[in-house]
Order: sequence, then structure tokens, then C-alpha cells
Amino acid sequence: MNVVRKSDELLTATLNCDEKKGAEIIEEVHQQNSSIIAYNNELSLSVTLALAYYSARKQYEIIREFPFG
Repeated sequence: MNVVRKSDELLTATLNCDEKKGAEIIEEVHQQNSSIIAYNNELSLSVTLALAYYSARKQYEIIREFPFG
């Protein structure tokens, strides 16, 4: 599955501090999953990151946002 493979690649790039590869993957996922109307929307980016880091859920607890002021 291409989506899961990309998520694995993103997690590996993140853990290896490869920001260029990570940015490329996030941009690709964002392009594939965002409407042109809502492309620059905060919710759109949030969903993109949740999808892109899907593989991280196997090893990490994903916390979207801390409830601090």
C-alpha cells in the first residue's frame, strides 16, 4: 500500500532528521488529500499530518494539541 509505505518513509526521515525528505513527503500527501479550496486551511494541514504520520501510531502516542492557553 503506497500510503502506508509513504508514512513509513516519513517516520524514518523524521527520526533521521532528514528534513528535506520529510518536507517532500508531507507536500505530496497534502497535494493528494487536500482540496484546492481548503489547501491553506489549518484543519487541512492537521489532517494531512495525521495521515502522513499514520505509521507512527504503532510506536508513539499521537497528541494533536495540548490544552494549554
